Parts: sequence; structure tokens; C-alpha cells
Amino acid sequence: MEDDLQEIKGRSFFLFPWWVIPLVKAISAGNPSDWIGFFGNIAAAAMTIAAAVVAYFTVAHQVRISLMSREEDRMENLLP
Repeated sequence: MEDDLQEIKGRSFFLFPWWVIPLVKAISAGNPSDWIGFFGNIAAAAMTIAAAVVAYFTVAHQVRISLMSREEDRMENLLP
């Protein structure tokens, strides 16, 4: 089993996400359904955090665009 994991680790560094090897080790060591659920929750949390970061920067960009638009409108209204 260890040889297989070393072979996987050596050959496919770029093919598997970073969490595959610990997941395989954890499943072989304990109850598979518990570990699969645990890693599933970790993956879901990571995706949620990534989505929150993307949403934050998108909203910040939209606010900047809105402020610039209002400033342009204000400057146009001041022109004779």
C-alpha cells in the first residue's frame, strides 16, 4: 500500500489535488464514510470561502464603478 501511494505521489503531482493522498491514507486507516464526510465538509468550506472572496471583490469593483459614474454625472452638471 505504501509503495502504491509513493508511486501515485511521484507520478501525478499535477494530476491530483493536494488532498487526495491524505484522503486515501485516512480512508485506509479508519471508517471510510466518516473520513469522506469530513473531507467533503472541508472541501465545501474552502469553496464557500473562495466564493465569498470573489463576491467581495466583485461588489467592491461595482461600488467603485458606481462612485465614478456619480462623480462624472456631478461634473457634467457643473459644466455650463
